[in-house]
Amino acid sequence: MRVRERGVLCVLLLAAAGRLEAGGVVGTGTPQSCTEAALDARLAGGGTVTFNCGAAGAVIPITATKTLTTSVTIDGTGAPIVLDGGGTTRLFETTYQFAPFTVVLRQLTLRNGHAADFGGAIRLNYQEPQNWTTLGITGVQFLNNVAAAAGNDVGGGAIYAQGGYVTILGSTFSGNLGGNGGAIGNLQALFDIEGCTFTGNATHAATQNFAGNGGAIYVDGSSNGLLVIRNTVFRQNTSSNLGGAIHIYQYAGNSGLLIENSTFDRNVTVNNGGALYHQNGTLNVQGSTFVGNETVGQGGAIWLLEASSVGIVNSTFTGNRANGRRPNNGSIGLGGALTIQGSSHVTISHCTIVGNFADWVGGGIVGGMSGGSTTSLHASIVANNTAANGGNPWNIGFNCSSQLADGGSNIQYPNRNTGDPNDKNCTAAVTIAQPNLAALASLGGPTQVMAPNGGSPALDAVTSGCPPPATDQRGRPRPEGPRCDIGAVEGVASLFQDGFETGNLSRWNFAFPLLP
Repeated sequence: MRVRERGVLCVLLLAAAGRLEAGGVVGTGTPQSCTEAALDARLAGGGTVTFNCGAAGAVIPITATKTLTTSVTIDGTGAPIVLDGGGTTRLFETTYQFAPFTVVLRQLTLRNGHAADFGGAIRLNYQEPQNWTTLGITGVQFLNNVAAAAGNDVGGGAIYAQGGYVTILGSTFSGNLGGNGGAIGNLQALFDIEGCTFTGNATHAATQNFAGNGGAIYVDGSSNGLLVIRNTVFRQNTSSNLGGAIHIYQYAGNSGLLIENSTFDRNVTVNNGGALYHQNGTLNVQGSTFVGNETVGQGGAIWLLEASSVGIVNSTFTGNRANGRRPNNGSIGLGGALTIQGSSHVTISHCTIVGNFADWVGGGIVGGMSGGSTTSLHASIVANNTAANGGNPWNIGFNCSSQLADGGSNIQYPNRNTGDPNDKNCTAAVTIAQPNLAALASLGGPTQVMAPNGGSPALDAVTSGCPPPATDQRGRPRPEGPRCDIGAVEGVASLFQDGFETGNLSRWNFAFPLLP
């Protein structure tokens, strides 16, 4: 055998040996045996790393960032495993490689990570698109991680991804802090987030124009792809600039965001988009509830600009606020629920937009039909929204500031101010009627809803366009009666208050199989 061939053989044998030894178990059955050094030894060379730290688990202090360069799975299933950066150390990062690899984290707590710039717990560094890293996270808690820098583009208190494929399932983000993206900072990566909770994440103070955005998630582009958020709760996140829960800026092409069956609850920002600031790209919101979100600016729940195609379907907006300052010059306090700005093309169907507030105009919806925008309203309820008009004695735009395109079967209450020709109803042929809805409640679906009470004018009132959608916000089939109901919920509230089909069953059809 020639020397070169022997050398190649030795390399192959060493590589094979490395694969056999890679990964393994951290610890020998006690918390004391689960040390940072033991973790380092098991991480060397990749593979699958598990833990044997005793029934109570272990807290492992991390004093040096773990640099990952090859595929690895870190699995804390079993007893609780906490990796703690002590407020000084980023926990994990990847580096530039010439081949793609996969990082999987399961059933861990990552807390007190700290980075001077990006990603207090995890940073995915840049890879060429063909070599993107894949990050998979399941059942992980991210607690009190910090990306310390404040300013343009920096951030991601818990995770920062500069490209890559990111999937996050059943995980919790709480108390994380970043310059942009209190929990997650995203630069051109593609992510899929499902069954997660984001609570009490925040940004640093906005020191520059492009800082302090996205209390929970900040997105700057998605590489011409679709970002997905499903069955996820955003609660009491705060940003110091744009997007109390999510800030998303995308680019031309097929870039977009899909939000399904999610809740946005009491998120706050001091600029536009109390829950969501969305600019460019597509947006599809389905089966979601926005409640109690606030901004000192525009769009108490959602603020849209140049959104190429927007569908908001089977969703509920209530208790959201676009607050102002005194004196209000009319540029803030706009759109208690929604503000729709230039070149956005929006369809709102089977939605309930009730009890929102704007300090100026548009207690429910502002804009939508100017600056190149178009908005259609179909089978929706826009009612009991209020506008303070900056403290002025005149009142217009309680529900909508502009007359939207009429998709049919809409309810509004109250009527426009008939004494002011500048005030418009939400659509030309809208029905003026008190919708008679129950309070926001959990009625059997993934999100809370406001169902019509018995006798509501919303019941069986959709004269065309049903289905779609074939189900309501709770996932129940439409129609339940002879025609679909207006709004996000199909069926009478009293039928679902206790979680069982009690009450008036006259609108239910039963089919029993014939006995032999």
